[in-house]
Amino acid sequence: MGITTPAELIDAYARGMLTSHEMVVSLIQSAATFAPEAILPLVPSELMSEFQERIAHPPERPDSVRFAFMGAFTDGFDYEEWEREQQDAYYDGAWCWHRFLIAKKQA
Repeated sequence: MGITTPAELIDAYARGMLTSHEMVVSLIQSAATFAPEAILPLVPSELMSEFQERIAHPPERPDSVRFAFMGAFTDGFDYEEWEREQQDAYYDGAWCWHRFLIAKKQA
């Protein structure tokens, strides 16, 4: 899809290119690259409850998160590598969010 920033995620969601589930997961993953404090104001209010629920208890290990590829496999597509990248981004992002929100509550 070529989405590279949280703002592009928001735009794609607003145009119906992402489901609410995809949006929440993508926003969590985006914190592995972008600062949570910059992303938080972008989180759509209708997704805030699911978003907060998911980051309240981050995964213990990257491989405890499962992803499903909903496209067509082509030559050279390494599903296991793709899944590891998704798992790592989710794990890192969830922990970034978790630490950010704890620090915000303590401030």
